[in-house]
Amino acid sequence: MKRIMADEIEPDVRHANYCSVPVGSSWGPRRIPDFEMLLALRGRFEFINHETGENIVQEPGTLLVIYPDELHTYRLDPSAHKEGFFSCIHLELRKDINRKKNPLRPHPFPRRLTNCVKDTMIQELFKKAEHENTCGGTYRDALLSLVVKEIWLRLSEKWAAPEEAGHSARLAEMIEFLRSTRLSHPGRAELAVHFHLSPQHINLIFRRETGMSPVTFLHKELMRDAYNMLLVEQLSVKETADRLGFANQFYFSRVFKKIMGFPPALRR
Repeated sequence: MKRIMADEIEPDVRHANYCSVPVGSSWGPRRIPDFEMLLALRGRFEFINHETGENIVQEPGTLLVIYPDELHTYRLDPSAHKEGFFSCIHLELRKDINRKKNPLRPHPFPRRLTNCVKDTMIQELFKKAEHENTCGGTYRDALLSLVVKEIWLRLSEKWAAPEEAGHSARLAEMIEFLRSTRLSHPGRAELAVHFHLSPQHINLIFRRETGMSPVTFLHKELMRDAYNMLLVEQLSVKETADRLGFANQFYFSRVFKKIMGFPPALRR
C-alpha cells in the first residue's frame, strides 16, 4: 500500500452538504467506496462498525471519519426528540489514482474521532465546501477540491500529533530548539545530546510526525529566512549565506535551490 502525505492529496470530492437531520435518520448497514468526513454540529450521532463491533457516540463539535469499504451504520441518536445538524463530505484522495488498483494510505492516517469544538475554521470550511458544491460555477470542482484539501491539511495537523502523551510535546520542544539555535545548524546529533535520545530515535520522531528529517526541517526554516533577506532586505547571496551561518555561498545556494526550487540569484 502506497503512503501518500497530506500535502500530496488532491481531493476528488463526490459530495458535500451542510444540513439538518430529521429525527430517526439512519444510514446503513452500508459500505461506501470512499472516505467520508462527518462534522456533528447539533445533536448526538452514533457510528457502528458491524465487522469489528466498534461503537462510537459522536458529540457536537467532533468530526468522525468513516474509512472506505467499512460495513457500518451511521445514525442520529435513536433517543433524540429533536432534529440534528451535520456536515458530510465524501472524497477520494486523488482523482488520478485508482485506489482499487493502487491502494493509498494517507499519512498521517485520519483518526476515527477528532475534537473540533474550538476550531471555528474547520466548521466554516465545511460550510464553504457545501457552498462550492451547490454553486455550480465554471471552476466548481477545482474550488471544492481546494476547500476540502485545506480541511484535510488542517485536520492532519491534529492527526499528526499522537493522542498519547510524549511524542507531540517532545516534538514541539525539538522544533523550538531547532528554531532558536538554527544559525548554528544543529542536526540530529545535537538534538540527541540535548534531549537524551539516540540520533535514530530523533530521526524516527521527526519522520513519523512531520514526514521529514530534522535537517530538512531546519533547512526549510533557514530558507524562509533567506528568501526574506534576499527579497526584502536585498542582501547579496554571500551576505545572506554568511548571516545564516553557512560555510560558503556555494553550499547555501545548493540548499536554497533544493528547498525553493530555483537558485537564490533568481529570487522572485
